[in-house]
Amino acid sequence: MKVELSKIEDSQQEGISPDKLYDKANVKVKTNDGQAISKNNILINNNKIESVVNDKAVEDEKINIPKKNKVITLDEYLLKNCKDKDETINWKCNNIFIGIVGTERKVGTTLASIQMANALAATSAKVSYTETNTHNHLQSIANEYIMEQIDDYYYKNSVSYYLDKKFDIEAKYNFILFDLGAINERTDWIIRIIEELINEVILVTGCKPYEQKALKYALSKLQGKNLHLLCNNATPEEYEQMNMLYNSDTVKCIKYKNETDLFSKNNWLENISEILHEYRTE
Repeated sequence: MKVELSKIEDSQQEGISPDKLYDKANVKVKTNDGQAISKNNILINNNKIESVVNDKAVEDEKINIPKKNKVITLDEYLLKNCKDKDETINWKCNNIFIGIVGTERKVGTTLASIQMANALAATSAKVSYTETNTHNHLQSIANEYIMEQIDDYYYKNSVSYYLDKKFDIEAKYNFILFDLGAINERTDWIIRIIEELINEVILVTGCKPYEQKALKYALSKLQGKNLHLLCNNATPEEYEQMNMLYNSDTVKCIKYKNETDLFSKNNWLENISEILHEYRTE
């Protein structure tokens, strides 16, 4: 206190009143780490410099941020970047009629027919499918899988689909597939179609013991005709047994495993070249 009073006395001698001295000493200032901030203080200048530098860095960072790539699906990537490995076949035929018939209901006749049509189309064949059974599944399939309708037929994956036993003989298809349904439902009609029209017969059968009765009935009705016996979903042991029992000069067994994808072509691609070898250009 004595020191402060002496300072005041000295200041008074210089003509500054105690009140003014107090006001001058009591001015509040902003500080940063113990240093006063003013326009003359180098810290402010540094802050300004740092602020400018930081703003520039942010600006540069924004400029250099890489653009996001477009998100695509795996299917789109495969389509753009992977080569199609399907075998292209030069077919030398027109209007070859293939009849697909089941030994009974629920053995996969329609599934096998549509998958065969898609496999043929994948080899560059011009192909159509005709529903020639009474189940009327094709209309439901066309609605569910959003097929394109063109005049009086549907179109999907390079295959033309016809309802109500219709087909176009003037369109110059390489192959026309007829989904005939189960032979035990309309036996006489199916036999007549096969005898008068069909070039190649695919007989779809199950391979379980309880399915053999229907198979034997179908074979008795198709006796003497060349046909391909499609052993649907057979285990290796079942297929070996089927081969031993039924393979002959007129009956050729085909190993086939159903896929859930209605338009899959994979199972048929291995069999088409062998089944239809006489219709291709070597």
